[in-house]
Amino acid sequence: MCEKQHACILPPLPEGLLDGKYRWPPGGDRQVVIKNVRLPQLEIFHPNGRVRTRHSYNAQGEIEGWSNGYLSDGTLRLRLLYRNGTVTRLQAYNRAGRLEKDEIIDCAARTRTPVAVRPDSAKP
Repeated sequence: MCEKQHACILPPLPEGLLDGKYRWPPGGDRQVVIKNVRLPQLEIFHPNGRVRTRHSYNAQGEIEGWSNGYLSDGTLRLRLLYRNGTVTRLQAYNRAGRLEKDEIIDCAARTRTPVAVRPDSAKP
C-alpha cells in the first residue's frame, strides 16, 4: 500500500485528446476525465454501470486526495487518502454505510495508527 500509485492502471491514452470524458478502452469499464490536456480523474465502473472506484490525479500523474471504492449497489465501501501518490489514511465502511475502520498510515515509519471510530459514524 505504501508504493506510489500512478496513472499506470490506465492503458495509454491516444495523443491529442481534447478536454472531456472518455470511456477507455473504447466501450470499456473505465471513464477518464481530461482537463487542460492532463488526466485529473479516473472512474472505473461495475458491469451494472455504477461507479466502482474514483481517483483524482495531481500534475505528476500520481493519485491525490480521497479515492473512493463502491459496491455494485452504490454503497461506499472504502476510502483511501493519497498525498503525492502514497496512501496516508484508510477508511472502511460496512454494508450499512457505517465507518468500521479508520487508520492513519505512515509509510516511512511503516505504522498504522487507528483513529477512534464513533458508533454513529456514517459515510461522509
